[in-house]
Amino acid sequence: MYTDDYGERARSRAKNAALKAPAPGEPRVVVFGDSVTDVWRLDRFFPGKPYINRAIGGQTTSQMLVRFRQDVINLQPEVVVILAGTNDIAGSTGPMSNEDIETHFASLAEVAAVTGLRSCLRRYCP
Repeated sequence: MYTDDYGERARSRAKNAALKAPAPGEPRVVVFGDSVTDVWRLDRFFPGKPYINRAIGGQTTSQMLVRFRQDVINLQPEVVVILAGTNDIAGSTGPMSNEDIETHFASLAEVAAVTGLRSCLRRYCP
């Protein structure tokens, strides 16, 4: 996928800017992933909950790393749910080794942990 916006950061920029900071005690959750997650209708399945969908269909974990700060950390959630990896295995942005995929997941979990955000990615649960 060749583009001037590799991580597709522009897609959520306006929506993120329009969001207010979470209210004190608000359990904000960001769902972050690829196409499987992109189609989730969080408002329908979790009415009234402060759940935010920041998934983009077709993305690989390397693209998700590019936008993790903007689309997750800066939104100040209590928890992030990360569902990804299918497009890495499919080679959507070119060949990727299993080690690279694991490194990307570890980086997402480490950045979340450093910023105080709770996450759990299979074997990377801080």
